[in-house]
Amino acid sequence: MKLVLGLSAALASALMVTAAPTSSSAAELSGTWRGGGTMRIASNNRSERVRCRASFSKLTRRAYNVRAVCSTTATTVAQTARVRRTGPNRFSGRFFNSQFNIRGSIFISVRGRRQSISLRSAKASASLQLSKR
Repeated sequence: MKLVLGLSAALASALMVTAAPTSSSAAELSGTWRGGGTMRIASNNRSERVRCRASFSKLTRRAYNVRAVCSTTATTVAQTARVRRTGPNRFSGRFFNSQFNIRGSIFISVRGRRQSISLRSAKASASLQLSKR
């Protein structure tokens, strides 16, 4: 259960659904995003709903730091990530949840004021849909 919660918090996900590229600039990733999705624990294949709030801050022209707080019915956890632009409106990187020592990959696709996030690790995965406020 704690493992699941840790990954869900990891974002922020995040997110197996990808959006079609648009002409929006990478700068639109900066700011606060909110939403939710599901996470799945590898050990028992259980799925759980998760709600997240993520803040993206620009590091360089192509890189961002991400800080996210995610909640399930059982707990709230925080995690961090660093992502880089990999294509038009697409970003990828690594996430880390220090509370449960979970590391993995994060993939983000942005379409306007919406983003789809996919988080993957050996222990769990998550899919998130976030909107910019």
